[in-house]
Amino acid sequence: MLLAPRLLGQIDMGRIVGTVMDQSGAVVPDAKVTLTDEGTGLVLETASGDSGMYIFTALKLGTYGLAVERTGFKKFVRAGLPVHVQQSLTVDIVLTPGEVMETIKVTAAAPVLQVENAALGQITSSRLLMDLPIQAGLSAIWPRSPWASSRVLRDM
Repeated sequence: MLLAPRLLGQIDMGRIVGTVMDQSGAVVPDAKVTLTDEGTGLVLETASGDSGMYIFTALKLGTYGLAVERTGFKKFVRAGLPVHVQQSLTVDIVLTPGEVMETIKVTAAAPVLQVENAALGQITSSRLLMDLPIQAGLSAIWPRSPWASSRVLRDM
């Protein structure tokens, strides 16, 4: 049986984190935070902690919608949050006082920025690797290991 070696650093997931606050900037604990994968319909739920923070980890690449509810505040809804490779997306929420029946839907917001770390990630096709202008060929940069045979390189 041939086992492939672990590929450290090859993470194809991201996360969404943030803080739930009221208009005065005070944190809002115990707010219900719902994240929906817009492509698959998968729904994840959590609650903001005592510090108002929430976190969703190990998210597959895609576009997500976020909804936040808390008694005494209007429901907050935001769609179109992109999760990319190795990205930590920070989405801070400001709740407005009101009834839960009222909903604030954000349709045009400032672009979200990754401020957690400087890691960058990208999905690269095998065709792009084969088209690299290097004289030695792909085998010079491809690590020699049981899973990287000359047949694998030829089939790319």
